[in-house]
This record gives sequence, structure tokens and C-alpha cells, in this order.
Amino acid sequence: MSNSLKSLITDAYENGKCHTSYIRKVSPIASVAGYWVDLSMATGTPTPNYYVGGEKEATVPLNWYKKGIWHGGSVSPENKILHKLMLLGTTSVFAPCPFLLCDYLMYYPLIDMDNTDTQQFVNYDAVDNLSISTLPRYTDGVGVQAFLVATNPYVGGAQFQITYVNSNNQTHVSMITTTNTSTYIGTIVNSNTAGIGKYGPFIPLALGDIGIKKVIDITFFQTNGGLATLVLVKPIASTMTKEATSWAEFDFIKDKPSLPRIYDGAYLNLLAMPSGTIATIPLLGEATFIWD
Repeated sequence: MSNSLKSLITDAYENGKCHTSYIRKVSPIASVAGYWVDLSMATGTPTPNYYVGGEKEATVPLNWYKKGIWHGGSVSPENKILHKLMLLGTTSVFAPCPFLLCDYLMYYPLIDMDNTDTQQFVNYDAVDNLSISTLPRYTDGVGVQAFLVATNPYVGGAQFQITYVNSNNQTHVSMITTTNTSTYIGTIVNSNTAGIGKYGPFIPLALGDIGIKKVIDITFFQTNGGLATLVLVKPIASTMTKEATSWAEFDFIKDKPSLPRIYDGAYLNLLAMPSGTIATIPLLGEATFIWD
């Protein structure tokens, strides 16, 4: 990579080592103020993500990256970074609204949130005698987080926890989390407003853990209703819209302390915590990537 920011920018834009993607998401499902939602499931551009896969089986769809926020093709051995990110909520439900841009790595679909038995995840293919749960990126697990997103309507108010392998190859259990009562598809059910057993967009890990390599099982202590998918992601960047119809614009070279690295094959999409229901409300945006 260039040894100065000036040469990095000059080389990227003068030599065509750049790409800008445009975002227009319109969720058909309602949301509740203060709860995080998974915008990858919303219709629009990029195309909606349906978390298709075998029941509770570690899943990384083939060419998944082409269906997310498109950052261009492979550039190895060069390095790609996120240069700019702009987002605009077209009504007040997106103001204020924090966003997380994430690299989605793997998911475990079709979790029955009414089943109070421990539900084992499928991380190994006995037929082909190989692991199917190796992370495609961030293979050391550092910084990798998990969230549970509703793929069917639910009731909520139940406690659950997951068993996982951390970045040091130790098996731990997460803190017990209470699901919210938003009930809507696309809601991150482990996110909630302040209170005991209620947290932000990610399932809280055991004290001292800094990431996840794979998830072994999930246990609900009460019936919760609905189906869900457990998703492993690496948060890449954050931003916030502060006013209705006002762009949130960040240049990560001049406005942020770091340059988010984007790996070849990354599936990029957004998590958001709106101030009300975003049903039928357009979210507009663009993301610019450069490499050198």
C-alpha cells in the first residue's frame, strides 16, 4: 500500500482503483424504536438476504459477497479499504439512527425459539469428513460477534444463551440474554432497551472474550415463539444519521482514526437502530472503496 494518504488517494482515483456502490433499502416490516434491525433482510439494493440453509447448519452461501453492498472484485495482493460512507434516512424515524457496517461471515438458520432443549449446531460434515464452520475471513475470531435475528414473528420475553468457541479456542457460554418483544421479522431479538439481561446489537460474550470462531449450541430457558438465525459478523465501521433528510457523510481518511479494511469476498451490509418503524421508509446511501 502507498506510504502516504495523498499517494494512496491519487493512485486509486487516477488509476481506476476505486468503486462506488449505491444503497436503497426499503424494509417491508415494521420496527420498534430502540431495537436493532438487520437491514440485509430489507428489500431494495442490495438484494434482500433470506438466510437460506440447512437447519442449524453453519452456512456460507456461494458468492454471497455479490449480493451485499458491492465493493468490487478481488484485488489481491493489493489492499482494499472503505474510503467514504454516506447514508440518508428520508423521514424522522432515521434520526437519530446509528448504523453498523458489518462483514457477514457465517450463519446458522432455522433455530426454533419455542424449543427449550439445547439445540446443537451442525459444524461438521460427517459425509465428507471436514469442518463446515471455518470462518471465511477473520479466521482467528478476533472481533467477530454474534446476533440472533428473527426470520418469523415471535412473542419475546424469553432468556437464552449460546455456547461458542472463542478466539483462544476455549469453549465458553455467553451471558444470559432476555429477548425483546418487538415481534417483527428482521429484528435482532437479543437487542433491547436498558434493563437486566438486555443488551445492544450483539450477544454479550463471557468476561474477557474478544471474539468467536464458531457456535456450538443455543438454549432457550422459556418459549419465545418464532424462528431465528444466528449470524456471525465482523463490525467494520459505524456512523449515525442525526437529522431527518440530512446526510451522514464520513470520509474515513480525514474524519475517522482508521481505514476499514475490506477483504476479498466480504459480504457487506448494515445493522441499524431506528427511532421508530421503518416500514416502507427508504434509506439511501453510497459507499466508496479504493485499493492500492
